[in-house]
Amino acid sequence: MVKGFRFSSSIIAMYQRFLFLVTSLFVCASCSSLKPLEYRSLNNFNVSNVTSTPQLTFDLNLFNPNTVGAKLKDFNVELELNGVKLATASLADVSHAGAQSAFTVP
Repeated sequence: MVKGFRFSSSIIAMYQRFLFLVTSLFVCASCSSLKPLEYRSLNNFNVSNVTSTPQLTFDLNLFNPNTVGAKLKDFNVELELNGVKLATASLADVSHAGAQSAFTVP
């Protein structure tokens, strides 16, 4: 006849400590702050309607250093020269910033 196997209290305590450590690591990793997007370059710069209300269009190349992707819905850029605000640009369409990758905002 085989008797039932019983866990000793030290094995249970070790198992509980291990679960607590793993859970703590996941909680701490999920609470890390997001890094800002990094500017890389500006392409396809164009100015139209110079005589009335000038309109600027350009492609902004950025890099997402975070380990998670993001969807850009409301994105505004201010162009300044020597501290003087020249223009404000906004995002026309929704763009996707992949995790740890370069992307372009038209």
